[in-house]
Amino acid sequence: MMGEESLAAVAADAEGGLCFCPGTRILTACGERAIETLAIGDLVVTQQGAHARIIWIGRRSYDATFVASNTKILPVCIKAGALGEGLPQADLWVSPGHGLLIDGALVPAWRLINGCSILQPAVAEGPVAGSVDYLHIELAEHDVLFAEGVPAESFIDHDVRGQFQNSAEYDALYPNAGGKPSQPCAATLHDGWHLHAIQRRINARAGLPLDGPSLGPLRGFVDIAGPDRVAGWVQDLEAPHTPVALDIILDGRRVLRVLANRYRVDLQKAGIGNGCYAFEADLPPGLNGFAEVRRSSDQTPLNRTTQAAMAAAA
Repeated sequence: MMGEESLAAVAADAEGGLCFCPGTRILTACGERAIETLAIGDLVVTQQGAHARIIWIGRRSYDATFVASNTKILPVCIKAGALGEGLPQADLWVSPGHGLLIDGALVPAWRLINGCSILQPAVAEGPVAGSVDYLHIELAEHDVLFAEGVPAESFIDHDVRGQFQNSAEYDALYPNAGGKPSQPCAATLHDGWHLHAIQRRINARAGLPLDGPSLGPLRGFVDIAGPDRVAGWVQDLEAPHTPVALDIILDGRRVLRVLANRYRVDLQKAGIGNGCYAFEADLPPGLNGFAEVRRSSDQTPLNRTTQAAMAAAA
């Protein structure tokens, strides 16, 4: 079962939708075509090299003043070549929650923002001057297609179809489609070491310095300290945008090492960066006691533990 932090990440990604901006070139059976020229029934090329038929194209539009400070809707720009091997072939503009297939997993575009090669510009820049227009492509099954050469997911309905102005069109075309569960074609990375490795590789390609071990003062809380799992959040005040590696200590020995880079909406709402500072992990069975949380690089403890966590772990 997903924890609350994972569910929050899914909700944040879903709110951004799985959309492309007009002008994005999609690989079809007839070559690359701008997304706004596609229609229901056209065939797109999937990651397996097969042809899949478009069953619906969703459309939505927002006034630029509405999205000016709404990072859950404002498009993300992945600059040409940002992902390596000449990809994207041209600047790729997608909604923040749109998943890109990297290293076998889907990574929401907003988790790759580095302010250099992948960014979220102001509404006066790029294709978002005046208004923000989005289109999505839906196939019979959730799949990966190619946008500006980049493997990117097709639409999957996480109960967000109503966001699109033409959602009634889908209901008219497929009146008996209700209730069919959407099955994702690949796992989505919301946190962890795999995501961190992808972020570091992209940042290195952009010429950004890779952060070494940070040794600034910590802020955060341990919200759960056992007996079955450990969870909380932590931020290094000297390197506030760098995830902190943590050791989980039980009976004087390390039993786990985790990375504090999960998204929590409450952290973002509290003004703590982009909210990606949380950690959560299941503890190995058969262990008892209060779980200590320490920074891996220098064993600085995260001393602020909630009273509820101490009582539950006792």
